Amino acid sequence: MPDFQKIIESITPNTESGLKWLTAFLTLVPMIIFGSWFVLPLLPNVAVKLPPSLTYSGVTLLALLVLQVLYASLDVLQTRDPRDNRWAATFQARWPSRHLQDRFQVSKKEATYYWFQIFNAAKSPSHPLHEYRSRALQRGFSCRLIYILIVFCRWASLAGVFWLVCEVAIIAIQRHLGHPLSEYHASVALRIVFTVLVGGIAWVLCRHYQPTKVQPSGPWYLYNEVNDIMISWLDEQFADVEELKAYVRRLSDEKAPQDEEREEPDA
Repeated sequence: MPDFQKIIESITPNTESGLKWLTAFLTLVPMIIFGSWFVLPLLPNVAVKLPPSLTYSGVTLLALLVLQVLYASLDVLQTRDPRDNRWAATFQARWPSRHLQDRFQVSKKEATYYWFQIFNAAKSPSHPLHEYRSRALQRGFSCRLIYILIVFCRWASLAGVFWLVCEVAIIAIQRHLGHPLSEYHASVALRIVFTVLVGGIAWVLCRHYQPTKVQPSGPWYLYNEVNDIMISWLDEQFADVEELKAYVRRLSDEKAPQDEEREEPDA
């Protein structure tokens, strides 16, 4: 029998897996609305041919899975050059690996390796950073959720504005030529509401969740907070790079012979 408790935990918003599902869901809903209010009314024959069971279950589940994979592969906050993206700059500003790199004057590759070994060891409940590791992952995905929603709502609102401008121009031309308006244009109010709503969401999120390096707010503040706690632990444990290397070697020696599942941290 399936472990329903694990299934429920995997979709709970206060877990990393749950935040991934929530991110995919919150972006999929506007996509469905956009398709229903903007596109499908222009394609009535296509809408009729699609079986409801496929449209509302199979396609929805597939879309959720695709969005999860897409967001994980892009991961702009993790991979983008901080000089090109202020959201990524704030996200990466307090990475423990960056602190190790600056403090011990080692290469980025070395610092990332050392921190990865420590972070991976923190999966053990007995490790001092175990609790903070979980918080870092959760808050990191919260930052990703806010960022993806902002970017998505911005593009959705721009697409809506462009669509509405074209639609208003078509309505004006039809009226000027004396042609009757189609049924599609009767629902223009719904498309206006959608465009204003997603634009408003983007504005509110940008205003209340600032990713500035000096005084970040929302999930960026919480993410930096837990990273600072882990950085403090590193400073207390290692006086120099040799102590750090010895600790990492000891972790490698204590690993089980078999390969264990690893989860790459936010560096």
